[in-house]
Amino acid sequence: MKYFAILMACLLWANHLSAQYTNREPAFLGIYSEQLPKEKARKLGFDNLYGSYVSRVVENSAAERARVQPFDYIYGIDEYRTGKEQSLTQIIRKYHPNQNATLHLYRKGGNRTLNVTFSARSDSKAKARDKCNDPFFGISAAEMNEEEMEGVTVNIIDNSTAKAIGMENGDRIIAINGYRMLDWQDISTAINTMEVGNKITVEFVRNGQKLKKNGPIKSYCETKPEEAMHMEIKVAPQPGEWFDRYFKKGEEQTIIFSAADEVQANVQSLSSDEAARVNREKGISLKAANNLAVEGLSVEQNKDLFELEFTLAGSGDTNIRIFNDAGRMIYQYDLGNFSGDFTDEVNLSQNGKGNFFLEIQQGNRSVTKKITLSSK
Repeated sequence: MKYFAILMACLLWANHLSAQYTNREPAFLGIYSEQLPKEKARKLGFDNLYGSYVSRVVENSAAERARVQPFDYIYGIDEYRTGKEQSLTQIIRKYHPNQNATLHLYRKGGNRTLNVTFSARSDSKAKARDKCNDPFFGISAAEMNEEEMEGVTVNIIDNSTAKAIGMENGDRIIAINGYRMLDWQDISTAINTMEVGNKITVEFVRNGQKLKKNGPIKSYCETKPEEAMHMEIKVAPQPGEWFDRYFKKGEEQTIIFSAADEVQANVQSLSSDEAARVNREKGISLKAANNLAVEGLSVEQNKDLFELEFTLAGSGDTNIRIFNDAGRMIYQYDLGNFSGDFTDEVNLSQNGKGNFFLEIQQGNRSVTKKITLSSK
């Protein structure tokens, strides 16, 4: 009886520890990021092709306290490294709130380490969104020549910061504030890191000559006061609702569904070469120009449907298409002349797990993403 009592006590204690572990809130780093196409990772000089490229840092998060910055490329934590079979999100799941770790990352041409203490998602704070007072550089997409291998060719908006510092239509931006600009996602990240009034330094090419200009960045409403007269200012929901919408996906735009489903979705950029291959194999016509800046892209499960959300700062005729892995178009939405926040539900579950291809086109600009639904 004595040994039986001891055994039962041990089992009860083990169950208690297991329940504590199960109910414990998972570790939260607090970044928006993307897994880069391999060709872009190579262009940026990254040895590890499976890291996470930071586009935004969550306010009051572990990442902010560790001084993680946009354009950091995180490829490891402690002894763990990202790879084909292990993403940054999966590594973070090995940790819990208040646990210390060392981040391994690449920043501005060199390897660095940062000490981080993971937090809980509920500790972070939402920031009000006020488009009127957001930094606005004032550029739009322009056609690129085939020989232009790097940079983003732009047209200039009247009354904008770009106009004020002396930029012209056809200039090709190659760097902002010291960061290389390879596509429109980089442009969007660079602008979103700034505050109105900060000095923006832009390096660009004009007629084969490299130039550098700088000046204080204006707000959207300073640049487009006539639109500000009619715009509706939107403020982000409070923590809870906001995190349910935007941070269930965690890092790398990865969305974790319910434990019963044991399914996860990964949203990745699709390079022009990859899109061309998909077009050949599936018999479809993805644009894959990847020159459209899309903010806050999110795909989340809502019962049997999936909620697609994103924000477009620019305006123009906008069309959304989604193809399944067999090349059949399963969703199309013609929004007409559109700008702002988009939300709609998409029935992906009827197509089962696998790859889906999302294309968002606005005027002559577009962006293409691959959505992979897989077992956890």
